[in-house]
Amino acid sequence: MSPQRAPARLELVCLTALLSVMALWSIAYWKDVPQQPGIDFHQFWAVARVQRLSGYELGSPYGAAERYTQALDAFGASSDDANLRRIAASSLSADLTASPLLFYLFGLLPDRYSFALNLIRALELASFMFACGLMLRPARRDILPSLVFCVTLTAAFDPCWSGSTSPISTRSSCRR
Repeated sequence: MSPQRAPARLELVCLTALLSVMALWSIAYWKDVPQQPGIDFHQFWAVARVQRLSGYELGSPYGAAERYTQALDAFGASSDDANLRRIAASSLSADLTASPLLFYLFGLLPDRYSFALNLIRALELASFMFACGLMLRPARRDILPSLVFCVTLTAAFDPCWSGSTSPISTRSSCRR
């Protein structure tokens, strides 16, 4: 073995070990995603549905938060979707701070809540991986360092590390 190949082999072993550790670490987060009801996503998605069901009689979500909270709870309680029922049962107050554009855009998503939530989760992950690819493109790295970079960022992406800061956080839960 030449002296120049030894560092490359050591780098490969270290990167593989790091990739394995980060992948295992991220499993703790990603395995729970299907059980998370998506409370923050719900508030964007459900406002458009509640407005439509009320015949647009509820008024502005910004000035009628209590009415919207009641309407959102009633909408969730009457749903056959388990995630919507969990959110309605949590008795959390609505925090309706999105722009009218976001309420409108989330209203364009499918009417089946769990399907819409999983669609948004898939789009988040795809856009995240695309962004990682864009950042790595100028570096023209080999595939293994690129995978380590992407898995490290994916493992570190957990909205609960600093509280739920993402407006469409998938990590919100009904726990108080």
